[in-house]
Amino acid sequence: MPRRSKSARLWLRPEATKNRKLYRRATWLIIDGGRHFSTGCLAHEIAKAERKLAEHVARKYQPSRKERDIELIDVADVLTIYLDDTGPRQASRAKFEGRIGRLNEYWGDKKLAEVTGETCRDYVRRRGTGGGARRDLEDLRRPSSTTPRKACIAGWCVSPCRRKVPRATAG
Repeated sequence: MPRRSKSARLWLRPEATKNRKLYRRATWLIIDGGRHFSTGCLAHEIAKAERKLAEHVARKYQPSRKERDIELIDVADVLTIYLDDTGPRQASRAKFEGRIGRLNEYWGDKKLAEVTGETCRDYVRRRGTGGGARRDLEDLRRPSSTTPRKACIAGWCVSPCRRKVPRATAG
């Protein structure tokens, strides 16, 4: 049975000398699937190298866009797809990323089936401001309501804070 491959990790490449002269300083590298990626960090910059590893892993992750049951879809994946698809078109990218970040803090570890009226009201209570929470929830609703074809998940059209409505069948 073949060995499981190791996940992305940091490795400190030792310094190299030739004829007692230093020609390469010790640097942190990311090893991922047998490939080496430079972090540009020296041996003493451990925290910076760890941030680069986290960025590398985040860049590598792409959520699935296949039709799946609503109980299997992470809200974080929906937010990531929405950010990737609509982020470049936003007038204020910083404000948009802030809203998505706030949504991800609360909803990121939940499944799409857990987006109910009750959890939306809990989000409003935790958010504090009704207007700000309303705007955030509009961004949570938008991935399913603006693109009806993408929004249909396992036979149901989903709109957060609303009831599930059966998808119309093509006749």
